Amino acid sequence: MRGCRGGKTPRPWWRNQLAEFTGERVIPGRVDVDLLNEHLARYAFAARLARGKRVLDAGCGAGYGSAELAQAALSVVGVDRAPEAVDFARTNYRFPNLRFERASCAALPHPDGAFDLVVAFEVIEHLEDWRGFLEEARRVLAPTGQFMVSTPNRLYYAESRGPGGANPFHVHEFAFEEFGAELQAVFPHVSLFLENHVEGVTFQPHEPGRTVEARIDAGEPAPDESHFFVAVCAHRRQMGNPTFVYVPRTANVLRERERHIALLEASWPPRTAGWRRPRRTWRSSTASTGS
Repeated sequence: MRGCRGGKTPRPWWRNQLAEFTGERVIPGRVDVDLLNEHLARYAFAARLARGKRVLDAGCGAGYGSAELAQAALSVVGVDRAPEAVDFARTNYRFPNLRFERASCAALPHPDGAFDLVVAFEVIEHLEDWRGFLEEARRVLAPTGQFMVSTPNRLYYAESRGPGGANPFHVHEFAFEEFGAELQAVFPHVSLFLENHVEGVTFQPHEPGRTVEARIDAGEPAPDESHFFVAVCAHRRQMGNPTFVYVPRTANVLRERERHIALLEASWPPRTAGWRRPRRTWRSSTASTGS
């Protein structure tokens, strides 16, 4: 460990390096809640298919997703080429059916057909030889297995970045048609899903209940406007194509935004003073007009 400053407990060296490793690492407790939730949602989606299975989490990063899968799977192997990520994962997520290995997604150190489920979330866009990775995923997948892969929508992502320019950590980004075509060139059966943040309202019983009902007023799918693409690929025909909804624990969006605004106002008093003056003026004017 490094020396402490100001009498505080020193932070382990691997935690510092992991946070600074690429700028793309998602570390629970150290990233925006919305960002974390969109990653956790993919693992919750995959956990439904992991029950009792041998699972590979390719490009596992900090390991939180592998730990989520381990709650349902027979066994989980998380692989990442970054030693800092593997060290962090081994230190923070310990289960008897979970282990972490340092390895490249382009050359997986596992025999043919070793896994019933392979997941690779937000990985493929970082790889030079992403076609080679798809071949590797097919190789280690059991004949009846499934491969789940996600990637950001190139069109939406470019628009949201605006003048900031291209993401320096992404080698190749995909549009919807290209993503589907590349997957179908390797896997005969591909089911595509669109992942999006949506507004919603929940009615949670005060007394714990065991059932969940949901109403989804979905419109026509709009791939070009979607945030992310998720695919479930297989050697054989797949059954079922359900809509999946993930509601995280920190789901009171309005309350979270109010707290965030309060923190901003407390941090920047000169600026917030300027904001509040027009607000009071608007309120007094609306009161005088009876609005």
